[in-house]
Amino acid sequence: MHKDLFLFDVDGTLTLPRQRIKSDMLKEIQQLSSYNDVGIVSGSDLNKVEEQIGSDNLKIFKWVFSENGLNSFKDGLPFHSKSITDYLGEDNQTKLINICLNELSQTPNPIKRGSI
Repeated sequence: MHKDLFLFDVDGTLTLPRQRIKSDMLKEIQQLSSYNDVGIVSGSDLNKVEEQIGSDNLKIFKWVFSENGLNSFKDGLPFHSKSITDYLGEDNQTKLINICLNELSQTPNPIKRGSI
């Protein structure tokens, strides 16, 4: 049987930013997961994802991609892990951070504060 895969961001999609998942959203995901594969993609680490989704509720999600996929899990078991420093190397990571900081320093003031 063919199953579709649905991937959801955590902050701002499944939950309000930095908040726990609401029970009605969880029920919808449970229903969807009974006929499809469901996964989470998050920029946060697994501990933060567990705080927002609940460690018991993570079982609903066949796939979990934390830290933008640097740590990946299928059926609760890790299958891929690599740090961004390992991937880029220390020198390239420093260059990337410097480019990002330079770009951020040149953005208009209203974007630098608050929540967009």
